[in-house]
Amino acid sequence: MKHLWSLLLIAGFIMTLAFSCDKRNEVIVPADSPSPVVEVYAPSTVMLGQSISFNVRHQVFNGCGRYSRNEVTESGKTWHITFYGKYPSTGACTDIIATLETPFQFTPTQTGQYILKFKQGDQYIDTIIQVN
Repeated sequence: MKHLWSLLLIAGFIMTLAFSCDKRNEVIVPADSPSPVVEVYAPSTVMLGQSISFNVRHQVFNGCGRYSRNEVTESGKTWHITFYGKYPSTGACTDIIATLETPFQFTPTQTGQYILKFKQGDQYIDTIIQVN
């Protein structure tokens, strides 16, 4: 009887190990995801050849979210800009929508009016900068 209990205990331990590492329920977290822009602090006028940096406020979807990168698509003097946030794949995070302030670098190559379109979900925040 003593061996039977030992065998049952060992079998139970092996079963626990075998089924506790089931990866089907694992949550897959993307490397980064779009971070909607809520406010842009850009100057209205700059000089040609002048590189400027201005702050952009964008949201991440929990307390662990951080700035990852931005993606710029240029079409003449119209730029489409998307900010991205990254999130850790493990650990506990506060369940809040946080707003980050991140610098954006702009260096115009021609004179004229530039339209910078910052992605805000399905819409854009348009910022016009005159380059003299």
